[in-house]
Amino acid sequence: MARRAVRPARSGGGVGRRAGADDPALAGPAAGGSPRLDRAQPGLARNTPSPARTVVLAGVFRPGRRVLQPECGRDPGHRGPLPEAGPAPPVGRPARLLPHHVPPAAPTAEARKRLGLPVADTVLLHVGFIRPYKNVPHLIRTFRRLPESGMRLLIGGQPATAALRAEIEAAARGDARIALDLGFLPAEQLTDYVAAADLVVLPYAEILNSGTALLALSLNRPVLVPALGALLELRDEVGPAWVQTYTGTLSPEVLRQAATWARDTPRPAEAPLSRRAWPHLARQTVEAYRWLCTR
Repeated sequence: MARRAVRPARSGGGVGRRAGADDPALAGPAAGGSPRLDRAQPGLARNTPSPARTVVLAGVFRPGRRVLQPECGRDPGHRGPLPEAGPAPPVGRPARLLPHHVPPAAPTAEARKRLGLPVADTVLLHVGFIRPYKNVPHLIRTFRRLPESGMRLLIGGQPATAALRAEIEAAARGDARIALDLGFLPAEQLTDYVAAADLVVLPYAEILNSGTALLALSLNRPVLVPALGALLELRDEVGPAWVQTYTGTLSPEVLRQAATWARDTPRPAEAPLSRRAWPHLARQTVEAYRWLCTR
């Protein structure tokens, strides 16, 4: 399938997928695997960021976390929905935390070729459904304060409101180094954007977890994120060669230093995400269900 080259802003829908959104958690009997385990997600909005960790805690939904609510003793081949979550249990009730799955990596050189990006340029990327707290206009204004001609900034994703779209377009206007793709990104296009970037920049004003950060790491791209929420835990998990954090407001100096870090820091060919592979997570999920049924 041909990919479109990056270009100025256009109209469109939302972002094609969250990290791992289209992948089955467990294979069903028809695929030769164990029976599929259904997941209850009461109150989870479509655009809620995919969490870095999944909490297994019967009968409770917490913002930014997925809740697995098994029905002990049910037919293991059942495919129907689970009951809605009940009242939250008292604080201190035991829980099991499971990592969130990330998809496999994609080629980088091919992605740049499909998008029409120069091989020698340093490419910074922000991708995902754009809400005000993600600070995209500020990222654009900060990038414009960098004089380097060999740097590019790509913004991909659907703004939440027309006003936010207009603010982003106004912030980018007049700088040929900035490319906007403000619309629906199919899964393949989203993957190409991340694979083509040198650094994924996510300057959130507030955040618990980031599915975009996990997607970037799964495609072996380093990320720059604020020192907030579970992003500190993610940095500790994969190491400082893959996740760089900053405090306060994103500045031109932080952005310049991060671009140099992303380009020049020696790192393995693949980010250390083996603990998030589906076979490992499937075993953990089954064990968590069994543990929960004994509580």
